[in-house]
Amino acid sequence: MSIVPPHERSPAEPFLVYDARKQLEGKPGLHALIAGVSAYPKLPSANGLGMVPLSSTSLTAYLMFYWLINASQNGLLEQPLATCRLLLTPSAEERSDSAGRAPGIAALAPPNCSMPLFRAAAEAWRNDAATNKNHSTLFYFAGHGIQITRNNQALLLDSFGDIGPVSLHSVDCSVLRNGMAPSLAHPDIARTQFYFVDACRNLPPANLSLENVRAGDVFQVHASGLDDRRAPIFFASPPDGKAQAVPRVQTLFSIALLRCLAGRAAFPPDRMANGRAANHWYVSTQSIAQGLPMVLDEVNREYGGQQSWTLDGGGNDAVLTHISGTPTVPLQIEVDPERALGSTTVELKMGGAAAALAQFRSNRDSHPFRRDVPAGIYEIGAVVNPKIDGLREADQFTHTVEPLRCRTKVRLS
Repeated sequence: MSIVPPHERSPAEPFLVYDARKQLEGKPGLHALIAGVSAYPKLPSANGLGMVPLSSTSLTAYLMFYWLINASQNGLLEQPLATCRLLLTPSAEERSDSAGRAPGIAALAPPNCSMPLFRAAAEAWRNDAATNKNHSTLFYFAGHGIQITRNNQALLLDSFGDIGPVSLHSVDCSVLRNGMAPSLAHPDIARTQFYFVDACRNLPPANLSLENVRAGDVFQVHASGLDDRRAPIFFASPPDGKAQAVPRVQTLFSIALLRCLAGRAAFPPDRMANGRAANHWYVSTQSIAQGLPMVLDEVNREYGGQQSWTLDGGGNDAVLTHISGTPTVPLQIEVDPERALGSTTVELKMGGAAAALAQFRSNRDSHPFRRDVPAGIYEIGAVVNPKIDGLREADQFTHTVEPLRCRTKVRLS
């Protein structure tokens, strides 16, 4: 593990909490910039925006960092983690709530997410990314946000609400992404870039002028030519939408995203693909885009939320991580029509096996049937007993159960 303890960090880079550049010996790697703000000590004077301090966004950002180092340590990332720069302004509760997760926020002691430190971290992040076009980058922000234009938002740092215009205390999301484009200044910058913005996109109140809500430029955007990056942005909320969270746990978007990264949004091995994706299940920008709606719907039902999301930009598919072994799929089977409930038993076999993997007796309390199974090809059939006029047993049929196709309906006719 290449975590940099607080006493070993350079005063110029107190946010560099993970550094494996020497071990990689110049080989391509993933450079991450993660920021989370919860405390917002200046919010009471925040120009009538009606915001309150948060209780789970710094912990969410920490959990993303924790996922990255574990995925890299287990050899699952498409590119090993080279560096991670982490800035957190946590609540007191978040410092203690993370104590059971090695090494914990308090022990890791990342610096606060202030504008000066964020600018310095972003510049160092870009400089690392600019050393090899085969590098990849990842950005994650969790905290408050304000909508600037329909396709852009201000990410609010921990001094938001203090005196002066919003630009002194926020980051322009478009400037951040555009500043990472290939340019004359950075011709060899990483061409694969992942962006996740876990913040509200509320429209500013009427009493704020457009000048007042102009976000800050985190670094200079250089003139660029061909932008051939794969660089989608996953937003946790649509324009004028809100990001929701489980208090003192984490955001709904991050719960869904981490489930996707663990396999719920995995694509099966692709024999035509390059590299490890030819033989391993993998999670990519396109698989996340396909899997996130279903997983987020499940998270919303589980926690009573109404979280939505949107995607901007993209380019060709980009693999972020691989799955160890075969992912587990929460299979759901529905019997149609409903009048057959109570008389129907559904049998599940895997790959032509003689014995049934599972049998489900259909009653209203357990319908639709749900069971976690390994992804694969299954035979599904149904027996109706006692018989029901007009219905016959369903013949066995083959059904592919994958993370993105894990629901099926048994129709009796």
